[in-house]
Amino acid sequence: MAAGRAAAVPDHQAAAGAGRRRDRGPRDHPGGGGPASRHPGISWLPAHDAFAAAADRVLGEPPAPIAYLGIDEHRRGRPRWRHDEQTGDYVQLADRWHTCFYDLSGKQGMLGHAEGRTADDAAYWLAGATPAWRDAVQVAIDMCSIYLPAVRRILPGAAVAVDLFHVVQLAVKTLGDVRRRATRDKYGRRGRSGDPEYGIKHLIERNLETLSPDQFAKIINTLDSDPDGQQIALAWIARPDRARLPDCQLLSAYNR
Repeated sequence: MAAGRAAAVPDHQAAAGAGRRRDRGPRDHPGGGGPASRHPGISWLPAHDAFAAAADRVLGEPPAPIAYLGIDEHRRGRPRWRHDEQTGDYVQLADRWHTCFYDLSGKQGMLGHAEGRTADDAAYWLAGATPAWRDAVQVAIDMCSIYLPAVRRILPGAAVAVDLFHVVQLAVKTLGDVRRRATRDKYGRRGRSGDPEYGIKHLIERNLETLSPDQFAKIINTLDSDPDGQQIALAWIARPDRARLPDCQLLSAYNR
């Protein structure tokens, strides 16, 4: 019966319904044209055309003022090359890395992206913003120094902060390096199962508030037994917890 009803629908009504789904779905779907094209009766090409038409109407508008700007790299597929028959070299047509710009304080999401991940690539996008927009923004980046010259060049008055994820990530990595070095100094070999220091390697990577009293006591008793363990203890104490760090806009390690 369902098939009979579908066959009884006039062609012009079916076409109109597919057109409405095509025009509305890709634009309103949170995943864009790809998920919307999986609706019945919509192929990828019309879905992409509808999505591109909707995006073109807003991409030309300048971003609204924001308080905090995030800058980070993103890998987008593979690079594209062209063979130069005159020189015999390959010329890059598209970079696999893009620099992305995000609204960290509002609801605009990704504001835009620039092909490449050099300071000049980031500066080119920042220079396209209005002077009022550039004067009001503060910036959060990772600990890579690539984007800092671009920010200093185009946004000289902006406070630059290190995002907290990379601060904690570096501290955890340093703690692991200290633990492995101290273990090798103590035993003359790599750590292995059965070593007290090896048995707490995951505990010392956790936030303090997630440890039980017994787990905390195990860490203290293990690390306080000899000078090598005390080296690990110092790195463990210095490791910041995400919950105890200040907000991103207050952490301006690059602002020195």
